[in-house]
Amino acid sequence: MKKAHIIKNLEENLGLDTADAVEIFESYRCALKDNIRIMQQGLSPENIEIVARASHSIKGCALNCGDEEMATTAKLAQLAALSKDFNSFDDAFEKIKNMALEVFSDKV
Repeated sequence: MKKAHIIKNLEENLGLDTADAVEIFESYRCALKDNIRIMQQGLSPENIEIVARASHSIKGCALNCGDEEMATTAKLAQLAALSKDFNSFDDAFEKIKNMALEVFSDKV
């Protein structure tokens, strides 16, 4: 369902045809997958900047596609990483992974 919502948002708000909207959606899925992979290493003192940057990337991609729930959660993960709040980061990352399942689903 999230796929259809994002594609419709891209079509309506950016004036894209369906093919272009689908292409942007697929780019969003790739970026989401890559950044989740980075975040899966977990938050540690050694990788705070890397994990915060991945969270920031998810936030930006999600905002560009109109996935505001994902963007808001990614922002929470980013802020938690930068403040070294490991528990809040883990909570936000868990939500990101669950929301990503909808993005990765091909259900329309």
